Amino acid sequence: MFRREPSPAVATAACIDACLAAAADLRRLGEHLVATRGHGPPARLMRDCAEVCSATAEYMRSESAFRARMLAACAELCDECAVACAAAPGLAAAVAACRRCAESCRAARAASPADG
Repeated sequence: MFRREPSPAVATAACIDACLAAAADLRRLGEHLVATRGHGPPARLMRDCAEVCSATAEYMRSESAFRARMLAACAELCDECAVACAAAPGLAAAVAACRRCAESCRAARAASPADG
């Protein structure tokens, strides 16, 4: 059976949803982390990742000429955030959100035309 790649529109919509969900989860979990354990590298990385996820969703919505670059950056940062969160107790939800977002960004990038 052949695996069918999503259309650009479907991949874009899924990516926007995954980016916004990851951003919301990372903000919420990061705030909880700061409140319970204080500031630290995972909390800062989660905040940074949330911001990039939000920006990537906006780039996708506006069909920015730089969306492929943002998708690549977002996927890379989400991968790093997932690794950092996996090493910290109680952040399984952040790991899952980051992995979903990274996968979705890669799928959207593969389905979208290259940027300049």
